[in-house]
Amino acid sequence: QLSLKEGLTVFRDQEFTADLHSRGLKRIDDVRVLKARQFVEDAGPLSHPVRPASYREINNFYTATVYEKGAELVRMLHTLLGEATFRQGLDDYFASHDGGAATVEDLVAAMARASGRDLGQFLRWWDQAGTPRIEVIEDFDADSGSYTLLVNQYGADPSQPLHIPLAYAFYDAGGHRIETPPETDAEVHGPVLELRESMHMLQLHGLKQAPLPVFAQGLSAPVRMDVAYTPEQLARIAEVESDPLSRWQALQDLARAAILPGTQGPNARQALIATQARMLADDHADPAFVAECLALPDFWDLCSDLPEIDLDGVWREREHLSDLLARQLAPSLDARYHALREQARGGLDGPSAAARRLRNACLARLARIESDGLRAAAHFDAACGLTDRLAALTALVHRGAPQAPEVLQRFAQRHRGNSLMIDRWLSILATTPRAGAVLTVAELLAGSHWNAAQPNRVRAILAPFVRNNIPAFHRIDGAGYDLLFARLPELDATNPAIAARHLALLESWPRLDAARRRLIAQHLDQLESRLSSRDCREMLARLRVNTIDPVLNQTSNRPNLA
Repeated sequence: QLSLKEGLTVFRDQEFTADLHSRGLKRIDDVRVLKARQFVEDAGPLSHPVRPASYREINNFYTATVYEKGAELVRMLHTLLGEATFRQGLDDYFASHDGGAATVEDLVAAMARASGRDLGQFLRWWDQAGTPRIEVIEDFDADSGSYTLLVNQYGADPSQPLHIPLAYAFYDAGGHRIETPPETDAEVHGPVLELRESMHMLQLHGLKQAPLPVFAQGLSAPVRMDVAYTPEQLARIAEVESDPLSRWQALQDLARAAILPGTQGPNARQALIATQARMLADDHADPAFVAECLALPDFWDLCSDLPEIDLDGVWREREHLSDLLARQLAPSLDARYHALREQARGGLDGPSAAARRLRNACLARLARIESDGLRAAAHFDAACGLTDRLAALTALVHRGAPQAPEVLQRFAQRHRGNSLMIDRWLSILATTPRAGAVLTVAELLAGSHWNAAQPNRVRAILAPFVRNNIPAFHRIDGAGYDLLFARLPELDATNPAIAARHLALLESWPRLDAARRRLIAQHLDQLESRLSSRDCREMLARLRVNTIDPVLNQTSNRPNLA
């Protein structure tokens, strides 16, 4: 029942922050973490239900699935019932179980009493592993003006479909929302379609042309959406949709289409460039939201729904797109960077922080094409706070600018004795995206900064190196793997939980290419006799199961209406 407490706690924390700040930006932050961590966890051998049926070591289940996906299950109840009824159910739950033991069933029962609804099917969410996929097949009959959608759900157990709240909208050619609700065999409560079966049909009539559908607004359920959008449609969603998360997701999907193999790459690149250019030119847009829309998808998020990962190819195309965006948008990025200068020098208020966020995003993008490092060095010198200083330091170090060694030394000297700041400094070094960073990390692990008994220091060097430094950690000669596996026995002896979590960072290894799989498999085999803790032995056994989420390989068995 760990997720009963932790999932609810994470949800309440998310809502508290959303009430204090921008709700849309907070939701984007939360969804980015969910997709980069939990969706990736669901796609590999460490996948498990939010409520696991069994475990050997509880330390191994303080996971993104229990916490972040657990929060999404509570959020879905909030979406299904509405704010007032959800609060009534939560008050009932607290009043009935305060000071006593409780189960997930108790929480859902309280929500059922408050709403008068049958939520029995919803309980399946806690017991099914994997990320469900929602496939949308559309057809428009121009003669009759009828628009038909088939909405199919694919989960871990096809015989046990989930109860999924799917927030939706339809837009006409003018970008106006179509208010007429669709005819459907599913339950519809306002702007939320409730999926309870494996397939549902929706229809709109009397249309002159096919509308633009948007599904899972606000990520109303932790699912993968499979909708055959064109790049032009994604750009249109980013322009007209009212939900910030859906606008951001449309740009993420454009970037995904531009990076991953497919026929839409060139069109997706042009649509992404044009859309980001419009956002940069919009003086009325929230700078913090624009900064989010400039960011490309997390590398492992990009790979999370690929049955086989072309690690080198995906990294190369992602880097190519980053460089292309920098070149094509350079005038717009430069103009916005300078225009925000004075506002960014404000205090800790929201508008000043938003200006710094976008200004630093522009700096990071421009640093890719400004090899002299002059802008980033000046940014460091003029920094009015840590946010600016770290952004400039990262740009200089990661792009290999000539000023990097001096600025690294100045930062370390300034923050000497501050272990938290030195941790940030070390992480920047460990994530320098070059194959040669293996030597840098080896020096850090052998130097005075390394302390295996200090969890934050381990997280500052090893964790970002393993997860985020794709060119170095995944070097084809295995040098990056050697560094990690050489340290795991030491970590296992001092802090088994930390050691197991670093092992868990290998969760995507079964989907890598054969050469890298072979190297990792050899290390896993050799590691078994060198580990003593239950934490690491259980994690090792789970990693070696060598399975991937079966939903990734499921294909449609429904007729295409077109």
